[in-house]
Amino acid sequence: MEAKIIGPTPVGKECRVLELVQGDQVLGRIMYYNSIGTVASVIPHEGPIHDLLVAEAKGRGLLHGKDIPDHLQHDQEHR
Repeated sequence: MEAKIIGPTPVGKECRVLELVQGDQVLGRIMYYNSIGTVASVIPHEGPIHDLLVAEAKGRGLLHGKDIPDHLQHDQEHR
């Protein structure tokens, strides 16, 4: 069974979620605030799934051409 990207799915009024799923299993998730283009979290925090989700979000214009915000990058470097 192939993995696929689904979303962005609204969560509440401002948050949206983009997920990589395989069957009924969620392999990774990126949450962001679409109105301001701010990433709230990326799970997993590193590796190929992380990179795929970030690239997909950028490709869909969800990150408005920006990298992950500094505070999340800082968190990733200190895990």
